[in-house]
Amino acid sequence: MIGDFAPKIVELTDDILFGDVWERKELDPRDRSLITVANLITSDNTKQLGFHLNKAKENGRMLNIMSNIQDKVVMITGASSGIGEATAKELSSKSAKLVLAARREDRLKKLQEEIQNNGGQAIYKVTDVTSHEQMEELAEYALKEFGKIDVLINNAGVMPHSFLYKKKIDDWNKMIDVNIKGVLYGIAAVLPSMRERKEGHIINVSSVAGHVVGAGSTVYAGTKFAVRAISEGLRKEEYGNDIRTTIISPGAVHTELTNSITDMDLKPGIDEIYKGAIEADSIARAIAFAIEQPSDVAVNEMIIRPTQQER
Repeated sequence: MIGDFAPKIVELTDDILFGDVWERKELDPRDRSLITVANLITSDNTKQLGFHLNKAKENGRMLNIMSNIQDKVVMITGASSGIGEATAKELSSKSAKLVLAARREDRLKKLQEEIQNNGGQAIYKVTDVTSHEQMEELAEYALKEFGKIDVLINNAGVMPHSFLYKKKIDDWNKMIDVNIKGVLYGIAAVLPSMRERKEGHIINVSSVAGHVVGAGSTVYAGTKFAVRAISEGLRKEEYGNDIRTTIISPGAVHTELTNSITDMDLKPGIDEIYKGAIEADSIARAIAFAIEQPSDVAVNEMIIRPTQQER
């Protein structure tokens, strides 16, 4: 087990042996457990080693060393809020290199600064996923800056529920453009480089509405069923190239998604359901779990909903 943690422990052990670990004013306070681990190693005291290794993991100081996420280049659409933002923070904590995309530059810049201030790496590009050209430019930017794209998270989405008889055509088109075309454009942008390298991971965010259709969610559900169909087709086309696919189907999550609902006959009932919504970091942890599996393991689909959500 110690071998997995060796890089950081060796560094601190050397500092202890040469007597200057306590002189390092910039040392992160969370490294105290690692310092204890290094002390135990230098004194050949193994009795408490397991305890302090676990403590260091709880403090987040071991995860970067252990995780398969470390140094992976991850491109995230819809990164300015909600699941995208939470996922960026979660993956940054595991030392991923992030390429953030969304339309709101102020949010992207703020997120990038937060990640960088915490020691992470992130770049961003203002991107509209409904533009094939902009998605291609995003992928080119990622390749220019980092040399590869290991993971794409197609997260951007909209959910303007309405009854069909109200003929909210603009809302229908917006859902088709963002939820379906945006996913396809993302796949198209990253697939050539992943096929060339014969490795990669594409994660598409669907919804429980991609499994169960409710009155008023007809078009939205149609787009999310499509995301699942596209993902499964992609899996069957690319598994031979060692490109993994994952479908994430969240239930009610605290995000800005319900803000797009314009049908006031529906919104009160949906707002009631969302009173029991879970936090976005719950989905972020699930995404991280899928990414950090060994390359020969593909987590193809996960449904994550609040415990008390019926459907």
